[in-house]
Amino acid sequence: MAGRGRPSAGAAPAPAADPLAGAIDRHNARLGTRLQRAVQVLLWNFLLGPVLHPLLRLLFRVHVSGGGRLAVLRGPAMFPTQHFHEWDSLAVWLASTWPYALTRWHLVPHAFVGRLWMRTPLLRGMSWALGFPGLVRGVGADKQSAFAQVRRWLAGRTQPPGLVICPTGAIGRSREYTVHAGVAHLAACSREMRVHPVALAGFAELEWRDVLRLRRPRLVIAIGEPFRVADIGAEGEQFVAEVCARVRTGWENALREAGQCAPGRSGEAQ
Repeated sequence: MAGRGRPSAGAAPAPAADPLAGAIDRHNARLGTRLQRAVQVLLWNFLLGPVLHPLLRLLFRVHVSGGGRLAVLRGPAMFPTQHFHEWDSLAVWLASTWPYALTRWHLVPHAFVGRLWMRTPLLRGMSWALGFPGLVRGVGADKQSAFAQVRRWLAGRTQPPGLVICPTGAIGRSREYTVHAGVAHLAACSREMRVHPVALAGFAELEWRDVLRLRRPRLVIAIGEPFRVADIGAEGEQFVAEVCARVRTGWENALREAGQCAPGRSGEAQ
């Protein structure tokens, strides 16, 4: 018989607690305060935006199609965006959303960051100033679902954010993509959510030597017709499939409106 307090010989050892779990929970709890919001808005809208927006326009010929749809934004909004490289989401915000964010502070960007940005107090401090919530699968108050962390973060907001998600993952130069089911799980966080599909052209074909030679490659940001989560009557897997299908269709229609060819699809929502 095993001694008191000791596991039996055949028992599996208990999994070690992730040392970052408490740090991530504390970091996320500090987001959204008046001080943090003020620092985030000042940094993005009035310091980084005025510098990076003209720089983007200087280095690239940027065309924004459907930008007028942003002028009537009300309530929570999500922007499922095609994703080719790590920098393209920032370019989308600078080119299409930053001018509106000057007067609508809830459109300040938010990026969910992983373990790298949560490792040290310095990196967590930078994430706090930039407004980046920590999101590590299996870590945090809810060990079962990373989406539960996002839903709690959204529920704690006094102003609805403009939430950007890249449901394809970074596909680089590939012409095929899959819309993953996470976009539907996030859309379900609010019945009032308006989903604005954002398609991109010119990002996959970009050659950095052309940028360095000041040839100003052309980038197209096409903002599609939004749809409301409340207008989707399906539930469960049918709801997920419907949201993913509407995102795909929104991208294709937006690119056609902008005079661009849509990339191919690969597989189904996962």
